[in-house]
Amino acid sequence: IFGIPLIGVLRSMKWIWYRLFRNILPLFRRYVQDILEVERRFPGTFSQFDRITCKNGESKIKR
Repeated sequence: IFGIPLIGVLRSMKWIWYRLFRNILPLFRRYVQDILEVERRFPGTFSQFDRITCKNGESKIKR
């Protein structure tokens, strides 16, 4: 119908997702390292967020 085979579209989509994943993962890892560095320098900065989540009854941050 469209002239492009579905397998080719899926293959190109997989390549695009692979490129996105390869580009985003190091950024996310660096972001997590920055958060851990801030927590190490200023202890108790993110424990306030822990108290807020515990007050709501859904503590999602595991230490």
